[in-house]
Order: sequence, then structure tokens, then C-alpha cells
Amino acid sequence: MKRIFLVSLLLLTLFTVGLHADAILNINQPVRTLKVNSEQMKSAIINAARELQWQVTPEGEGRLTARYEKSDYMAKITINYAPTFYTINYADSKRMRYDGKTIHPTYNRLIKALQTNIVRNLKSGNFATQTHPAAEQKAESKPAGEEEELRTKLLKIKRLHEEGLITTEEYDAKRKSLIMSY
Repeated sequence: MKRIFLVSLLLLTLFTVGLHADAILNINQPVRTLKVNSEQMKSAIINAARELQWQVTPEGEGRLTARYEKSDYMAKITINYAPTFYTINYADSKRMRYDGKTIHPTYNRLIKALQTNIVRNLKSGNFATQTHPAAEQKAESKPAGEEEELRTKLLKIKRLHEEGLITTEEYDAKRKSLIMSY
């Protein structure tokens, strides 16, 4: 009787642990104190991801996708960036038990590690490419208010997209238009 109870308790514990899931982690990181341009931001993100064995693919101005594969599971994310912010958002996964709101804790650990690496690269200046002095001067000539206004507009269209009020195509076009006009 005691043995049956212990076996039942063990099975219940294993079943409960197997069902554990966390709310999916998406990152929306402003970069306020560092003066970086778009290429430096891109390089810092790519370097950080590759250090952690993510496969990174540029998808256009201000957008990357990254894929992490190990054993039989996979995670895919989209990364949007500009000189003043970057976002990391879930795109797809395999064998990570994603149900629309929660996911296996390993996914969030991967995202937190990537976030830590990106911040470290930005602070240490780990950029693969260097900018031209003219580009730096142009970036510095923008008033801080314009950067904040751009950030506010980008966050607003992101919210509209997440709420389903605009399509992905409309979001991408507007985001690109805002970044290019900056």
C-alpha cells in the first residue's frame, strides 16, 4: 500500500513537471543612453545571437529573423530594430509546447540569454561594422525629441498590429516608412 502511494506520488509529480509552461516572453527594449546607429544595432544583435548558436537572417531594413535548433526542438523569432530600440518576438517553434499564450520554460531561457548578450554587446561596442563619420554626424544632429517621437509612433503601430487592427503588410510598410523618414 505504501509502495503504491509512493509510485502514484512520483507519477503525479512527473506529470505536473511535464506540464509546466511559462507565459511567452517577448522583449521590447528601448536604448536610451547609448548612441548607436541602425547598422551598429544590427551588428550587436547578430553577434549576440550567433554567440548563442542562433541562425540569423536579415529580412529587410530594421528586421531580422533568428532560428535556434537543438535536438528535436526549434524556436524562431523576429527581431525588429532601430537606433533607439529593438524587439524580440515569438514567430514559431517545434516541440516547445506553445499553446498561444504559454511555452516551455526553455524558450524563455533562450530569449533571456539573447537579451543579456545584446545588452552586453551594445554596452561594450561589439559591432562588426563601423560607421562613416558623415553618418554619425547626421545621426547626432537629430534632436532627442525626434527620436522619442519615432519610437512612440513605432510602438503605436506595433500595438495596432498586435491587436489585429492592421495587417502585417500594413505594419511592415508603415514601420519602414517611419524609419526611412527619420
